[in-house]
Amino acid sequence: MQQPDDNRPDGLLDAAATKNVSDNYVGAYSLPVECGVNRVLVRSTVNAGEIKLSAYAEGVKPDYLTVKTNPVEVENGMSEYLPQLTLKPCLDRGATPTTPSYTEHFAGVDIASATAGYDEEHASNSFDDNELSEWKNDGRLSTAWITYRLSRKAVVSDICLKLTGWRLRSYPLEIYAGKKLIWNGETERSLGYVHLKPTKPVATNEITIRLKGAGKDKDAFGGIVEVAEPAAGELDLFKAKNGGDTKSELRIVEIEFLEVVK
Repeated sequence: MQQPDDNRPDGLLDAAATKNVSDNYVGAYSLPVECGVNRVLVRSTVNAGEIKLSAYAEGVKPDYLTVKTNPVEVENGMSEYLPQLTLKPCLDRGATPTTPSYTEHFAGVDIASATAGYDEEHASNSFDDNELSEWKNDGRLSTAWITYRLSRKAVVSDICLKLTGWRLRSYPLEIYAGKKLIWNGETERSLGYVHLKPTKPVATNEITIRLKGAGKDKDAFGGIVEVAEPAAGELDLFKAKNGGDTKSELRIVEIEFLEVVK
């Protein structure tokens, strides 16, 4: 968006050139456009009249808009047009309840530590509440496992996972509570997190996630186009180290173990 040079007030040209995203381009005449979209907020002055807006971009036909502002009568610093003077409250529902308006069905069980078949140093990346980090093995099936030690013994009834390549890749997994197999199958492709329900939940403080075969890649959401930060998109790149097979990578962005609240 740009205004002709001859219409720019003196001194604003230099100021506009120094504007950046940190100050929302206040006062700037040249604005960035992402995917053909931008928005402009116009603040009127104390004088009523017409506000004329124009938009220019290279290779695009310019467009114009006129907005009319109306005078507002002010008495003792107040105006009858202020919402708080004209909107009527609705008190039919009574006072806000002091008790929670929701029922908690699940609670997270804290993870104390983790060991892994490869890169154990970064195993904590899979439960650090940071969706821009991950833990992964080296692309070999023998190292595609990670064991979580919980802070206490619990009957885990839901394993919430965000796996790298969530919309493209299905991971064949085995999940163990200690040495007991509690879940076996392929994860669903998703737009983020998947929930795995153990078929035989037992009390445990140690859960192991193991990849049992090559992952399968197929876009399950081809009709959906997402605008994402480049850093987040990095987690959809499949690159194995040391010549390993990318389809034998186990890559966990975030994991959480949930138990039923009694």
